[in-house]
Amino acid sequence: VGELFTEIKNQFINGLKEQDWVDDATRSQAHLKPRFFYDFICEHQPDLLAATETWFNDRESAPKTQCTPGGYKFFDHPRSGRQGGGTGLLFKNNLQVAKVAGGERQSFEYSEWKVTSGLRRINLIIVYRPPYSVAHPVTSAVFFVEFAEYLESIVLSADPLLIVGDFDIHIDSNENYDAIKFLELLQSFSLTQHVEVPTQSSGHILDLIITRKTDNLVSSVPRAVCLFSDHMPVFCELDMGKVLFTKSKVSYRNLSAMNLDALRKNTFCKNTDMFDVNELAICYNETLESAINRHAPLRTKTIVTRPYLPWFNTEVKSAKREQRRAERKWRRTKQPHDFQIYKSKKNYMIFVMNRSRKKFYTDFVLEHSSDQRKLFNAAKSLFHQRNDLNFPAYEDQIMLANDIGEFFVQKIENIRSELDLSASDLHNRVFDESITLNACFDSFEQLSEEDVKNLITKSNGKTSSLDPMATSIVIQCQDILLPVLTRMINMSLDSGVFPPEWKVADVCPLLKKSNLDTCTAFENLRPVSNLSYVSKLTERTVFNQTNDFLNTQRLYPKGQSAYRKCHSTETALLRVTNDIMMNMNRQHVTLLVMLDLSSAFDTVDHDTLLRRLNHEFGIKGRVLEWFTSYLSKRSQFISVNGGRSRLFDVSCGVPQGSCLGPLLFVLYVSKLFSIVEKHLPDAHAFADDSQLYVSFKPDSTCDQLAAVAALEHCIDVIKDWMLSDKLKVNDGKTEFLIIGTRQQLAKVNFNSLRIGDNSINSIDKAKNLGFWFDSLMKM
Repeated sequence: VGELFTEIKNQFINGLKEQDWVDDATRSQAHLKPRFFYDFICEHQPDLLAATETWFNDRESAPKTQCTPGGYKFFDHPRSGRQGGGTGLLFKNNLQVAKVAGGERQSFEYSEWKVTSGLRRINLIIVYRPPYSVAHPVTSAVFFVEFAEYLESIVLSADPLLIVGDFDIHIDSNENYDAIKFLELLQSFSLTQHVEVPTQSSGHILDLIITRKTDNLVSSVPRAVCLFSDHMPVFCELDMGKVLFTKSKVSYRNLSAMNLDALRKNTFCKNTDMFDVNELAICYNETLESAINRHAPLRTKTIVTRPYLPWFNTEVKSAKREQRRAERKWRRTKQPHDFQIYKSKKNYMIFVMNRSRKKFYTDFVLEHSSDQRKLFNAAKSLFHQRNDLNFPAYEDQIMLANDIGEFFVQKIENIRSELDLSASDLHNRVFDESITLNACFDSFEQLSEEDVKNLITKSNGKTSSLDPMATSIVIQCQDILLPVLTRMINMSLDSGVFPPEWKVADVCPLLKKSNLDTCTAFENLRPVSNLSYVSKLTERTVFNQTNDFLNTQRLYPKGQSAYRKCHSTETALLRVTNDIMMNMNRQHVTLLVMLDLSSAFDTVDHDTLLRRLNHEFGIKGRVLEWFTSYLSKRSQFISVNGGRSRLFDVSCGVPQGSCLGPLLFVLYVSKLFSIVEKHLPDAHAFADDSQLYVSFKPDSTCDQLAAVAALEHCIDVIKDWMLSDKLKVNDGKTEFLIIGTRQQLAKVNFNSLRIGDNSINSIDKAKNLGFWFDSLMKM
């Protein structure tokens, strides 16, 4: 499309109908939609795409991901409470998009978006009006009244106004009363409708592009392209400036052209016996960095993120060519016979593309089937939306990185200050108890070179910016490096010292949730630490030996499923689900509370943690010294979009992204279960996701009140303990469900729970460790 225009303008598509992909498609063929949509985007590469009848809901991520090629993002507004409908917006990464509002009237549904490109911003409205039917018996008269009221609220927008969507009115018919009245309505608001070509296979115009007459936003005549379903996509140009795909600079080393034998000769560390562990860590880094810079110097290149079809091959290309040829002939002749040929060619193209895609995913699964973790990560990359960061307000990425770093530090300081102020009301209440242990863990076992080799074999091989040499090259040179690696790890364990070189973290901010309206707010970011390879090998050694001790002495909390062998999110979900289902079978109702903690990993108090390791888990002597060294004087910097911040000191918390961080957090919050045992029969947790639940017979009001009182009192005690341990319960994000059969739920005469100073209402459904729970346990 872009070759047809010489001016710098946007491409825009309106009216993509996702309910059916071909005329004879049904909902049973819904699996064809994402791949055909994906192919359409890759072929036409629009800057913006407005879609109606998306049929998505809040719980679906895989179909959205499959509809979103590289270089794009997809936001949507699903229909509420029932199937079908919904609107969505696909856009290039370089555009800044925020959802302003979304809702439903009796006769239509809509979503409002602010779209910014450079210095130009528009107010985009996507409208879908369902046709009159038995399931939707709403007349056009109702629509005209409601749409007129809606126009009154948006027509005075300060930004240029663009209204697009499927209005289900044959606007081309001069004798159609609804068409005449609709055009008169637009005229009364000084709005103009731009589409003058048929957008439906029947030859009528139903999909519209509407602007104010004074905006001069649409700068080309809209045109309909291929028959997407019984509707045709409509292209037009917007006068908003050119939108390019995202470009980024990446640093790389040409490792394939490197002389590995020559490199191996330069990676040998001499006289390692003369160093202490700190000096040896510095020597190791300097030696490897010097060697890799000599044989594979660092280079920079610019890459452009573009959409592509990984399963595209010559057969698909040929089928698409035949489809386009048949379509051109049908458009030229308008003959029913040519239309049937076009449909046949189109369906065959879909069949070929489906077969090619199936083969791609089959080969993909077979390639990763030997390693469950790799298979999970690979599947996640395919079926979960990418949380790409985009901060259009920042041109200086170093400034952006510094601001994010300052935000992370200030956020923790604010939480700690708030906790200190609230903890002053506890009147020195003590929650720690003296525990008699049969054994202690006071020294580490030394590793052999074979032990370190096994550690390397089992490691994921990920390289951090803190590594002096790519981990893949270190592994290839492990026969030379094993002695120095073994010596560094053993010296650290024996001396109880974790070198300062290993205490620096390269923090990569990640979005907490996908499909956010805007990612410019730092509150939506989670800090994840990338650590040097040698530090991770050392941490893994400490983890293995500490974990063996805790398992042998049976010191892990019974209700904690995180980071333990034969325990996972699956076991946590099975335990909680089984308990709830058994309660339902006994005609009991269950109250389930899912506590939300604010920055739990980042607010861990080091002194409290070390004290707990010593008194409650028997970690003493050199091992305790090592953990003290590991936690002290840590620092981090932020890396985002190629920018790198200054160093920030870290005085509390455990690093997310390390193998020891989660273990230490589990031990830190172990007190939770001893508190719950005194007040409630059931609780379970996976890391910082804690679930409290209690069941009762709903026939008695006394039993109901007793269950609520017990749960509220337990939460009060938990909050007091967390205050003393520098953890903050986020009352506003804590979720509460009342679960049971329909008959038993009808007997419950309350729907709220007191959490601290707040009262939270029960909700119908909630996401729990990646799965959805509802009040009837049917999701």
